[in-house]
Amino acid sequence: MGFQALTKVQIDSDHNTPKAKKLLCIVLTDSTQHATTLPAIVDTYAPLCDGFLAASNQTDASLGAFNIIQYSNSSNEWEQVLNVWKYVQQ
Repeated sequence: MGFQALTKVQIDSDHNTPKAKKLLCIVLTDSTQHATTLPAIVDTYAPLCDGFLAASNQTDASLGAFNIIQYSNSSNEWEQVLNVWKYVQQ
């Protein structure tokens, strides 16, 4: 299934209206995907979004990846998602 959900979202083409909906796309990734999977996402699905953020363990601004996630033996996906939303809120 992956990122197919984005193809089902219709983005309002008039972004200047007060009721225009905005779509922020966030992917969880890591530095091992920066050379393969992440560029494919950036080239295909990210342009459909009003904003794009790749939460990673290493920053690569050219791909929209930022060092937000710190993996450890005790970390879990919900903890990582919480860290992403803390970053977005700043």
